[in-house]
Amino acid sequence: MRLILACAQASTLVALAQGYSFSEITTTTTAPVPDSRVESTGLAINEESRIFGGSETSINKFPSVVGLRFQTPGATNFCGGVLVAPQYVLTAAHCILEPEEIYASIGSQYGSGINDGEQILVVKRFLHPLYNNATLTYDVGLLKLETPSTQQTATLCAADGSDNDVGTVATILGWGKTEDGTFSRMLQSVDVKIITNEECKVQYVNYVDQDITEEKMCAGTEKGKDACRGDSGGPLFANGVLVGIISSGGVECAANSGVYVRISHVLDTIDSIINSNGMCNQDYSGTITEGMLCAETGNGKDSCQRDSEGSPVINNELVGIISSGSYV
Repeated sequence: MRLILACAQASTLVALAQGYSFSEITTTTTAPVPDSRVESTGLAINEESRIFGGSETSINKFPSVVGLRFQTPGATNFCGGVLVAPQYVLTAAHCILEPEEIYASIGSQYGSGINDGEQILVVKRFLHPLYNNATLTYDVGLLKLETPSTQQTATLCAADGSDNDVGTVATILGWGKTEDGTFSRMLQSVDVKIITNEECKVQYVNYVDQDITEEKMCAGTEKGKDACRGDSGGPLFANGVLVGIISSGGVECAANSGVYVRISHVLDTIDSIINSNGMCNQDYSGTITEGMLCAETGNGKDSCQRDSEGSPVINNELVGIISSGSYV
């Protein structure tokens, strides 16, 4: 990765995010996982947490919905996700702690097999720096794909939270366990109503590891409608925009309101990876200023010694001057 002094014209190309950036983890890193990962759900790490009461829907209506699979493209989805940029998938952090190779199944109606859509290898994983595996606070992760997807990306909610007002009816999607106890072969959806965190806290008052903190939101007041095992990381859409990521819930699916990551509270961290110098700040210990931009390909292509003061060009326009970097 190479630092570049930015020209004024480049200000529209790079938007530095405020707040935290994601922490990168590698596929060979195993994060500490307690024996019972989420006491409030009673699930083991490979079961995932949290569509009861739903019905089959078309991937064409929700083209940004993603299934995550271990090891081989044709395997069964173990978690969900949502395409938020051509090369990035948003999911639950607890879905991506295991070191196994992950493939993203994008644009596919099916929960297993290679029937349609794209199967793309995940090459980098990022966790929110405040993620807590015991309580699932800031339970959000970002996956970088080996190649960009051609599918439509999701529209992210407004930062002021206006897209997820209490009482808003939202849609959850996934291939997880249904009310008959089996995992769905076809994409399922169900509508749930967003409730206040105060209402949700009452439901989870006896759960020692389920704090309904501000970065969480809850939805679902009608028993029998909920996300379930295998749906973690999947999207919660309200009026066509992404407002939540499926995180956790009660011991029994659809017995309590579902708990979701509140997207409006993590927009800065998403932006720090996708749209700005967030990854560069990680490489250079947070020293990247607004007068700099970074460029990298991840495949061994870069400027090197004696290239300083060279001129990176985008669409025949000068956007910077090569400044510095790290050398091997």
